[in-house]
Amino acid sequence: MPRTAKKGFTYFGFDTDHFYDPKVKRLKNKFGMEGWGVYHFIVNEIFRVEGYYMVMDTNGLLDVSDYSRMDEQRIADIIDFCAELCLFDKELWQTRQILTSEDIQNRYVGICKAIHRKPSILDDFLLLSAAAVPCPVPQAESTPEPRRMRVSTQANEKDRDAELTQAIADLKRRLQEPESSAGVVREESGIIRENRPQNKRKENISSPNPSGEGGYTPEREEERNSLSGKLQYLGVDSNIIQWVRLLKSRYPDFPIEKAIRDMEQSNFQLTKENYLYPLIKNYIAKYNAEYGQADLERKQAETLRTRRKTLELLGVPMKDQQEILQLASIAPLVLDTALRETWGNKKIKSPTMFLLSRMRKAVSA
Repeated sequence: MPRTAKKGFTYFGFDTDHFYDPKVKRLKNKFGMEGWGVYHFIVNEIFRVEGYYMVMDTNGLLDVSDYSRMDEQRIADIIDFCAELCLFDKELWQTRQILTSEDIQNRYVGICKAIHRKPSILDDFLLLSAAAVPCPVPQAESTPEPRRMRVSTQANEKDRDAELTQAIADLKRRLQEPESSAGVVREESGIIRENRPQNKRKENISSPNPSGEGGYTPEREEERNSLSGKLQYLGVDSNIIQWVRLLKSRYPDFPIEKAIRDMEQSNFQLTKENYLYPLIKNYIAKYNAEYGQADLERKQAETLRTRRKTLELLGVPMKDQQEILQLASIAPLVLDTALRETWGNKKIKSPTMFLLSRMRKAVSA
Protein backbone atom coordinates (compact mmCIF):
# COMPACT_ATOMS: atom_id res chain seq x y z
CA MET A 1 0.00 0.00 0.00
CA PRO A 2 1.58 3.34 -1.02
CA ARG A 3 2.45 5.75 1.79
CA THR A 4 0.50 9.01 1.92
CA ALA A 5 2.74 11.95 1.03
CA LYS A 6 3.56 14.17 3.99
CA LYS A 7 2.60 17.82 3.57
CA GLY A 8 4.07 19.46 6.66
CA PHE A 9 7.54 19.43 8.19
CA THR A 10 9.14 18.22 11.40
CA TYR A 11 11.36 21.32 11.62
CA PHE A 12 11.32 24.87 10.32
CA GLY A 13 13.81 27.72 10.65
CA PHE A 14 13.48 30.45 13.29
CA ASP A 15 15.36 33.72 12.73
CA THR A 16 17.15 35.21 15.72
CA ASP A 17 16.12 38.66 14.37
CA HIS A 18 12.47 37.68 14.82
CA PHE A 19 11.95 39.51 18.13
CA TYR A 20 13.41 42.71 16.64
CA ASP A 21 11.10 42.71 13.62
CA PRO A 22 9.05 45.97 13.82
CA LYS A 23 5.87 44.06 13.00
CA VAL A 24 6.44 41.61 15.84
CA LYS A 25 7.22 44.51 18.19
CA ARG A 26 3.93 46.21 17.32
CA LEU A 27 2.06 42.94 17.88
CA LYS A 28 3.68 42.53 21.30
CA ASN A 29 3.01 46.16 22.26
CA LYS A 30 -0.70 45.78 21.51
CA PHE A 31 -1.43 42.27 22.83
CA GLY A 32 1.60 41.44 24.97
CA MET A 33 3.21 38.01 24.85
CA GLU A 34 -0.26 36.50 24.42
CA GLY A 35 -0.36 38.01 20.94
CA TRP A 36 3.10 36.73 20.06
CA GLY A 37 2.25 33.29 21.48
CA VAL A 38 -0.90 32.96 19.35
CA TYR A 39 0.96 34.14 16.22
CA HIS A 40 3.88 31.75 16.74
CA PHE A 41 1.55 28.81 17.52
CA ILE A 42 -0.33 29.41 14.26
CA VAL A 43 2.92 29.65 12.25
CA ASN A 44 4.10 26.41 13.87
CA GLU A 45 0.84 24.68 12.92
CA ILE A 46 1.11 25.99 9.35
CA PHE A 47 4.53 24.37 8.86
CA ARG A 48 3.57 21.24 10.82
CA VAL A 49 0.32 20.38 9.04
CA GLU A 50 -0.03 21.83 5.53
CA GLY A 51 3.40 23.39 5.09
CA TYR A 52 2.38 26.85 3.88
CA TYR A 53 -1.19 27.72 5.02
CA MET A 54 -3.85 27.05 7.64
CA VAL A 55 -7.64 27.26 7.49
CA MET A 56 -8.74 29.45 10.40
CA ASP A 57 -12.49 28.85 10.47
CA THR A 58 -14.63 28.27 13.56
CA ASN A 59 -12.97 24.93 14.20
CA GLY A 60 -9.52 26.48 13.79
CA LEU A 61 -10.33 29.19 16.32
CA LEU A 62 -11.64 26.50 18.67
CA ASP A 63 -8.35 24.57 18.38
CA VAL A 64 -6.23 27.66 19.12
CA SER A 65 -8.57 28.64 21.95
CA ASP A 66 -8.37 25.16 23.45
CA TYR A 67 -4.56 25.18 23.32
CA SER A 68 -4.04 28.74 24.57
CA ARG A 69 -6.97 28.87 27.03
CA MET A 70 -7.92 32.24 25.52
CA ASP A 71 -11.26 33.59 24.33
CA GLU A 72 -11.95 32.94 20.63
CA GLN A 73 -12.84 36.60 20.04
CA ARG A 74 -9.48 37.73 21.42
CA ILE A 75 -7.72 35.24 19.16
CA ALA A 76 -9.66 36.60 16.17
CA ASP A 77 -8.65 40.15 17.18
CA ILE A 78 -4.99 39.09 17.32
CA ILE A 79 -5.23 37.51 13.86
CA ASP A 80 -6.92 40.65 12.50
CA PHE A 81 -4.04 42.76 13.78
CA CYS A 82 -1.48 40.30 12.35
CA ALA A 83 -3.19 40.71 8.98
CA GLU A 84 -3.05 44.50 9.31
CA LEU A 85 0.70 44.16 9.92
CA CYS A 86 1.02 41.83 6.89
CA LEU A 87 2.24 38.98 9.07
CA PHE A 88 -0.60 37.15 7.35
CA ASP A 89 -2.11 38.01 3.97
CA LYS A 90 -5.07 40.29 4.73
CA GLU A 91 -7.16 39.49 1.64
CA LEU A 92 -6.94 35.70 2.03
CA TRP A 93 -7.80 35.98 5.72
CA GLN A 94 -10.82 38.23 5.20
CA THR A 95 -12.22 36.47 2.13
CA ARG A 96 -11.18 32.83 2.53
CA GLN A 97 -10.26 32.43 6.23
CA ILE A 98 -6.81 31.31 5.05
CA LEU A 99 -3.68 32.21 7.01
CA THR A 100 -0.48 32.40 4.96
CA SER A 101 2.00 35.01 3.79
CA GLU A 102 4.68 35.56 1.17
CA ASP A 103 7.39 34.98 3.77
CA ILE A 104 5.81 31.69 4.90
CA GLN A 105 5.53 30.50 1.30
CA ASN A 106 9.15 31.49 0.60
CA ARG A 107 10.28 29.41 3.56
CA TYR A 108 8.07 26.53 2.43
CA VAL A 109 9.63 26.49 -1.04
CA GLY A 110 13.13 26.75 0.44
CA ILE A 111 12.59 23.76 2.72
CA CYS A 112 11.08 21.72 -0.12
CA LYS A 113 14.11 22.40 -2.29
CA ALA A 114 16.47 21.44 0.53
CA ILE A 115 14.82 18.05 1.11
CA HIS A 116 14.20 17.40 -2.61
CA ARG A 117 10.45 17.60 -2.27
CA LYS A 118 8.41 19.18 -5.04
CA PRO A 119 6.63 22.27 -3.65
CA SER A 120 2.92 22.45 -4.37
CA ILE A 121 0.95 25.65 -3.66
CA LEU A 122 -2.67 26.06 -4.71
CA ASP A 123 -3.14 28.81 -7.30
CA ASP A 124 -5.81 30.50 -5.15
CA PHE A 125 -3.34 30.83 -2.26
CA LEU A 126 -0.16 31.62 -4.24
CA LEU A 127 1.46 34.92 -3.23
CA LEU A 128 5.03 34.54 -4.48
CA SER A 129 4.38 35.72 -8.04
CA ALA A 130 1.78 38.36 -7.15
CA ALA A 131 2.89 42.00 -7.45
CA ALA A 132 1.42 42.95 -4.10
CA VAL A 133 1.74 46.41 -2.56
CA PRO A 134 4.63 46.25 -0.04
CA CYS A 135 3.80 46.61 3.61
CA PRO A 136 4.76 49.93 5.23
CA VAL A 137 7.45 48.48 7.50
CA PRO A 138 11.25 48.34 7.28
CA GLN A 139 12.45 45.61 4.97
CA ALA A 140 13.69 42.54 6.77
CA GLU A 141 16.98 40.81 6.05
CA SER A 142 16.84 38.79 2.85
CA THR A 143 17.63 35.13 3.38
CA PRO A 144 20.40 33.76 1.11
CA GLU A 145 19.57 30.81 -1.06
CA PRO A 146 20.29 27.67 0.97
CA ARG A 147 23.15 25.48 -0.20
CA ARG A 148 22.24 22.41 -2.12
CA MET A 149 22.74 19.46 0.18
CA ARG A 150 23.54 15.87 -0.57
CA VAL A 151 20.47 13.84 0.31
CA SER A 152 20.37 10.07 0.22
CA THR A 153 18.26 8.61 -2.55
CA GLN A 154 17.52 5.36 -0.78
CA ALA A 155 13.85 4.47 -0.98
CA ASN A 156 13.47 3.93 2.76
CA GLU A 157 14.95 7.31 3.83
CA LYS A 158 12.57 9.32 5.99
CA ASP A 159 11.68 12.99 5.60
CA ARG A 160 12.77 13.65 9.15
CA ASP A 161 16.38 12.74 8.37
CA ALA A 162 16.41 15.11 5.41
CA GLU A 163 14.87 17.93 7.43
CA LEU A 164 17.45 17.41 10.19
CA THR A 165 20.19 17.64 7.57
CA GLN A 166 18.68 20.91 6.35
CA ALA A 167 18.58 22.30 9.88
CA ILE A 168 22.28 21.51 10.38
CA ALA A 169 23.24 23.03 7.01
CA ASP A 170 21.20 26.14 7.77
CA LEU A 171 23.01 26.53 11.09
CA LYS A 172 26.40 26.21 9.38
CA ARG A 173 25.41 28.81 6.78
CA ARG A 174 24.40 31.30 9.46
CA LEU A 175 27.67 30.79 11.31
CA GLN A 176 29.60 31.52 8.10
CA GLU A 177 27.77 34.78 7.33
CA PRO A 178 30.02 37.86 7.71
CA GLU A 179 29.21 40.08 10.67
CA SER A 180 29.42 43.25 8.57
CA SER A 181 26.34 42.44 6.50
CA ALA A 182 24.32 41.75 9.61
CA GLY A 183 25.43 45.07 11.06
CA VAL A 184 24.27 46.94 7.95
CA VAL A 185 20.81 45.41 8.18
CA ARG A 186 20.51 46.36 11.83
CA GLU A 187 21.40 49.97 11.04
CA GLU A 188 19.00 50.19 8.10
CA SER A 189 16.06 48.78 10.02
CA GLY A 190 16.71 50.98 13.03
CA ILE A 191 16.97 47.99 15.37
CA ILE A 192 18.95 48.44 18.58
CA ARG A 193 20.08 45.22 20.23
CA GLU A 194 21.17 44.55 23.75
CA ASN A 195 22.37 41.28 25.23
CA ARG A 196 20.54 41.86 28.50
CA PRO A 197 16.74 42.03 28.81
CA GLN A 198 15.05 45.40 29.02
CA ASN A 199 13.79 46.39 32.46
CA LYS A 200 10.14 47.41 32.19
CA ARG A 201 8.19 49.47 34.66
CA LYS A 202 5.44 47.66 36.48
CA GLU A 203 2.15 48.87 35.05
CA ASN A 204 -0.07 50.84 37.36
CA ILE A 205 -3.58 50.17 36.11
CA SER A 206 -4.91 53.34 37.74
CA SER A 207 -2.43 55.46 35.81
CA PRO A 208 -3.26 57.00 32.42
CA ASN A 209 0.19 56.00 31.15
CA PRO A 210 0.53 52.19 31.06
CA SER A 211 3.87 50.56 30.37
CA GLY A 212 4.76 49.58 26.84
CA GLU A 213 3.77 52.98 25.44
CA GLY A 214 7.09 54.11 23.97
CA GLY A 215 7.77 56.90 21.52
CA TYR A 216 5.25 58.56 19.26
CA THR A 217 4.15 56.88 16.04
CA PRO A 218 1.16 57.81 13.85
CA GLU A 219 -0.25 54.29 14.16
CA ARG A 220 -0.05 54.34 17.95
CA GLU A 221 -1.61 57.80 18.10
CA GLU A 222 -4.50 56.65 15.89
CA GLU A 223 -5.09 53.59 18.08
CA ARG A 224 -4.99 55.69 21.24
CA ASN A 225 -7.48 58.23 19.88
CA SER A 226 -10.08 55.55 19.18
CA LEU A 227 -12.53 54.68 21.95
CA SER A 228 -11.02 51.23 22.46
CA GLY A 229 -7.53 52.72 22.39
CA LYS A 230 -8.42 55.28 25.07
CA LEU A 231 -9.87 52.56 27.29
CA GLN A 232 -6.80 50.37 26.80
CA TYR A 233 -4.64 53.40 27.58
CA LEU A 234 -6.50 53.76 30.88
CA GLY A 235 -5.90 50.08 31.70
CA VAL A 236 -9.52 48.94 31.27
CA ASP A 237 -9.94 45.17 31.06
CA SER A 238 -10.61 43.74 27.59
CA ASN A 239 -13.91 42.14 28.69
CA ILE A 240 -15.20 45.52 29.85
CA ILE A 241 -14.08 47.10 26.55
CA GLN A 242 -16.23 44.54 24.72
CA TRP A 243 -19.16 45.54 26.92
CA VAL A 244 -18.53 49.21 26.11
CA ARG A 245 -18.65 48.47 22.36
CA LEU A 246 -21.93 46.62 22.76
CA LEU A 247 -23.47 49.32 24.95
CA LYS A 248 -22.35 52.05 22.53
CA SER A 249 -24.02 50.24 19.62
CA ARG A 250 -27.30 49.86 21.55
CA TYR A 251 -27.27 53.24 23.31
CA PRO A 252 -25.84 56.05 21.13
CA ASP A 253 -26.18 58.49 24.06
CA PHE A 254 -24.00 56.28 26.30
CA PRO A 255 -21.71 59.01 27.76
CA ILE A 256 -18.49 57.00 27.87
CA GLU A 257 -16.45 59.63 25.98
CA LYS A 258 -17.62 62.34 28.36
CA ALA A 259 -16.60 60.18 31.32
CA ILE A 260 -13.11 59.78 29.87
CA ARG A 261 -12.84 63.56 29.35
CA ASP A 262 -13.98 64.15 32.94
CA MET A 263 -11.21 61.83 34.17
CA GLU A 264 -8.60 63.68 32.11
CA GLN A 265 -9.82 67.13 33.23
CA SER A 266 -9.70 66.02 36.87
CA ASN A 267 -6.04 65.12 36.41
CA PHE A 268 -7.19 61.56 37.08
CA GLN A 269 -8.50 62.26 40.53
CA LEU A 270 -11.51 60.53 39.03
CA THR A 271 -10.43 56.95 38.34
CA LYS A 272 -11.87 54.05 36.45
CA GLU A 273 -12.76 52.34 39.77
CA ASN A 274 -14.67 55.24 41.33
CA TYR A 275 -16.07 56.89 38.21
CA LEU A 276 -15.85 54.89 34.96
CA TYR A 277 -16.82 51.40 36.13
CA PRO A 278 -19.97 52.51 38.03
CA LEU A 279 -21.21 54.21 34.84
CA ILE A 280 -20.57 51.10 32.78
CA LYS A 281 -22.21 48.82 35.37
CA ASN A 282 -25.37 50.98 35.39
CA TYR A 283 -25.70 50.65 31.62
CA ILE A 284 -24.98 46.90 31.79
CA ALA A 285 -27.85 46.55 34.23
CA LYS A 286 -30.06 48.59 31.89
CA TYR A 287 -29.03 46.40 28.95
CA ASN A 288 -29.72 43.18 30.84
CA ALA A 289 -33.17 44.41 31.83
CA GLU A 290 -34.06 45.23 28.21
CA TYR A 291 -32.16 42.63 26.17
CA GLY A 292 -30.98 40.08 28.70
CA GLN A 293 -33.54 37.37 27.96
CA ALA A 294 -33.12 37.61 24.19
CA ASP A 295 -29.34 37.52 24.52
CA LEU A 296 -29.55 34.57 26.88
CA GLU A 297 -31.66 32.61 24.42
CA ARG A 298 -29.30 33.50 21.57
CA LYS A 299 -26.24 32.42 23.55
CA GLN A 300 -27.94 29.19 24.60
CA ALA A 301 -28.75 28.39 20.96
CA GLU A 302 -25.20 29.23 19.91
CA THR A 303 -23.77 27.05 22.70
CA LEU A 304 -26.00 24.16 21.63
CA ARG A 305 -24.83 24.47 18.01
CA THR A 306 -21.20 24.52 19.12
CA ARG A 307 -21.62 21.45 21.31
CA ARG A 308 -23.45 19.55 18.57
CA LYS A 309 -20.79 20.48 16.01
CA THR A 310 -18.01 19.32 18.35
CA LEU A 311 -19.80 16.01 18.95
CA GLU A 312 -20.10 15.52 15.18
CA LEU A 313 -16.39 16.18 14.70
CA LEU A 314 -15.62 13.63 17.41
CA GLY A 315 -17.67 11.04 15.50
CA VAL A 316 -20.44 10.66 18.08
CA PRO A 317 -23.56 9.03 16.51
CA MET A 318 -26.74 11.12 16.34
CA LYS A 319 -28.62 8.96 18.85
CA ASP A 320 -25.85 9.32 21.42
CA GLN A 321 -25.58 13.04 20.68
CA GLN A 322 -29.20 13.50 21.71
CA GLU A 323 -28.67 11.68 25.01
CA ILE A 324 -25.48 13.61 25.78
CA LEU A 325 -27.10 16.96 25.02
CA GLN A 326 -30.16 16.05 27.09
CA LEU A 327 -27.91 15.21 30.04
CA ALA A 328 -26.02 18.46 29.41
CA SER A 329 -29.21 20.42 30.14
CA ILE A 330 -28.73 19.23 33.74
CA ALA A 331 -24.92 19.35 33.93
CA PRO A 332 -23.69 21.71 31.18
CA LEU A 333 -20.29 22.44 32.73
CA VAL A 334 -19.52 18.73 32.96
CA LEU A 335 -20.05 18.34 29.21
CA ASP A 336 -17.92 21.38 28.35
CA THR A 337 -15.09 20.06 30.53
CA ALA A 338 -15.40 16.56 29.06
CA LEU A 339 -15.30 17.93 25.49
CA ARG A 340 -12.10 19.84 26.25
CA GLU A 341 -10.54 16.68 27.72
CA THR A 342 -11.59 14.59 24.71
CA TRP A 343 -10.55 16.98 21.93
CA GLY A 344 -7.18 15.91 20.57
CA ASN A 345 -6.65 13.32 23.33
CA LYS A 346 -5.36 10.19 21.59
CA LYS A 347 -5.58 8.19 24.82
CA ILE A 348 -9.38 8.27 24.61
CA LYS A 349 -10.14 5.55 22.08
CA SER A 350 -13.93 5.96 22.12
CA PRO A 351 -15.10 9.56 22.66
CA THR A 352 -18.72 8.40 22.60
CA MET A 353 -18.33 5.96 25.50
CA PHE A 354 -16.16 8.42 27.44
CA LEU A 355 -18.69 11.27 27.13
CA LEU A 356 -21.71 9.06 27.89
CA SER A 357 -20.00 7.60 30.95
CA ARG A 358 -18.96 11.02 32.24
CA MET A 359 -22.42 12.59 31.74
CA ARG A 360 -24.38 9.65 33.17
CA LYS A 361 -22.16 9.57 36.24
CA ALA A 362 -22.52 13.34 36.77
CA VAL A 363 -26.31 13.35 36.46
CA SER A 364 -26.82 10.26 38.65
CA ALA A 365 -24.66 11.82 41.35
